[in-house]
Amino acid sequence: MGSFGIVRDISLSGLSVAASQAIAAAGEPLRIRLPYEVGGNVALLTLDGTVRHTHADPAAPQLVLHHVAYGADIEAANVVRLKALLFDRLMASAEWGGVN
Repeated sequence: MGSFGIVRDISLSGLSVAASQAIAAAGEPLRIRLPYEVGGNVALLTLDGTVRHTHADPAAPQLVLHHVAYGADIEAANVVRLKALLFDRLMASAEWGGVN
């Protein structure tokens, strides 16, 4: 199985994920699986990265925030999927009044 976390921030270069405990230390590799919708089904986008920094999550100090940079060898198809995921997230935010 693996650890579960809450994505706090995400971009084309990395993400921040909060978890109930430390799941990796700075400098360690971390595999991230992000759910996304395709054709009415849920698929998983798998990205490998390196933890750059960890600390208590300011929004919930009982959680550990992990800042992860994606690896330089990310596949082109996964970059396209990540861009689509970010676009969908942006559109959902705008729909709910989060973006002006």
